[in-house]
Amino acid sequence: MLELAAKTCIPCKGGVEPLREPQLGELLAQVPRWQLSEDGRSIERQFKFKNYYRTLAFVNALAYISHQQDHHADLGVGYYDCRVLFSTHASGGSSDNDFICAARIDNLSMEGSRFGSPFSARKCVSRSRGFSRTGCSRERVRWGSARGP
Repeated sequence: MLELAAKTCIPCKGGVEPLREPQLGELLAQVPRWQLSEDGRSIERQFKFKNYYRTLAFVNALAYISHQQDHHADLGVGYYDCRVLFSTHASGGSSDNDFICAARIDNLSMEGSRFGSPFSARKCVSRSRGFSRTGCSRERVRWGSARGP
């Protein structure tokens, strides 16, 4: 999985063929917690969390990865869970990009993290530094270990 997570998504253009069975099987073996949808056009996984705060922290981290890779997931977010579905719409099925993002997201989750907890590697901690002329607070962001509820 770490090999797959180290790759970078390649932008897809229309006319690219979706992955077929032998390739899908090889890639699914590298992200074993993900499942192929019934129609074989997407992969999905359900993530469970202790509370809403952790669920949204995961969703924000997932959004960062998706934006960074320019490959975005379909999400179903609940209080204690998040359903993630990847499909490459340009090809009408799954592509390598789906599996690259899945492997990167597995590194965020409790089960897949080599750090032991969902977001212990790096967390964004913001501190208020006062107000601007318009009355909006300005935020300074530093990286470090943060504690959440």
